[in-house]
Amino acid sequence: MTNLKKYFTVSYIKTLFTKEKIKEFIKRIISLKASSPKIAFSIALGIFIGLMIPIGLQTIILIPIATLLGCNIFLASGATLISNPLTMFPIYYSAVKIGEFLTGINLSWDRIEVAIMNPTWNNILSLGNDGLIVFFTGSFLEGVVGGVIFYLAALYLIKKWRKKHLPAISNS
Repeated sequence: MTNLKKYFTVSYIKTLFTKEKIKEFIKRIISLKASSPKIAFSIALGIFIGLMIPIGLQTIILIPIATLLGCNIFLASGATLISNPLTMFPIYYSAVKIGEFLTGINLSWDRIEVAIMNPTWNNILSLGNDGLIVFFTGSFLEGVVGGVIFYLAALYLIKKWRKKHLPAISNS
């Protein structure tokens, strides 16, 4: 157990997010032996699920979908981290606002706040049918837009990097 303690220190965690480590991680993703569209689609699927499905249910929903679609499960799972404790509030808040705008249904802020601050399935269900319609309408739109943007960006960057650094596989 003593050996594990070094991995949970602030100084060790900071070393994981250096410019060199991030570049190495991106290079590993881009160098995967898969076509550029397949890598980009795996990332886009993870972004879509990460923006649409509440935290806690993402992996349960993602794995069967990614398997059926032939996606890289690890890339897709990593991309779901777009929603995390730091980004959860703005993502869910904007989903509710978008959903209210599109559906014309207005929810009370007290009910929304409980579900956003503690996004358990029971708290989300406590919003009732109107709340579920509003939330999932907004989060679906966020997921589609986010997925498309990330797909196009990832595809462009992967192809550009492969053309420059790996000419033998740049056509995929």
